[in-house]
Amino acid sequence: MPRRLLKRLMPEPDALKRKKSLRFMHHLIADPALWALSRRTVANACMVGLFCALLPIPFQMVVAAFGAWALRCNLALSVGLVWVTNPLTMPVVYYATY
Repeated sequence: MPRRLLKRLMPEPDALKRKKSLRFMHHLIADPALWALSRRTVANACMVGLFCALLPIPFQMVVAAFGAWALRCNLALSVGLVWVTNPLTMPVVYYATY
């Protein structure tokens, strides 16, 4: 059930390659390992996304994308998990982790 839901919600790699704004990096996002939904890729994507979510830096999504690319885990999930800490929840999350 969750696998089908994630596959339905994730963007298609071919559609991303056709976007004009992402054309300069199509060779990076063309790797099928970045879009696979296996136990290892999803677990690593959760690790990368949540780690980058707790970094107190700007452009957390870019760091998560490069982390997913370096570890060959699910790109969409790792970038999406960065939004666990948005500007409204950041103080609460940082206080709880402290």
